[in-house]
Amino acid sequence: PERVAAADEGLKYYGMAIERVPNNATLYRLKGELLFARNNDKPDAEVAAAYEKMLELLNEKPENRESQMASYRAAYYILGIYYFDVDKAKAKTYLQDYLTIDPDNEDVKALYDAIGE
Repeated sequence: PERVAAADEGLKYYGMAIERVPNNATLYRLKGELLFARNNDKPDAEVAAAYEKMLELLNEKPENRESQMASYRAAYYILGIYYFDVDKAKAKTYLQDYLTIDPDNEDVKALYDAIGE
């Protein structure tokens, strides 16, 4: 479909940008968002890898916890959804991380509760 072709074209340019600036967390967030859109809003291993790399880079600077809150929130949610069917323990960790930021989010609470013990 056209959505996939357009996303693939954009991903080519994100790949070139990441080659030039490999430690830019924003590029990995945008890559993850584009991959997510290409997959019809379903996370896969590529989406998870992009968001995990973004988190790795953001975590290098503690001040990012506040200034990049939206990025953390998006990553924890998307990773929680991805790992829900792949690795329940990882899903639970990411959803717990989300809930430390936004403990009143009912959708995330429900997803977390659905994992069980």
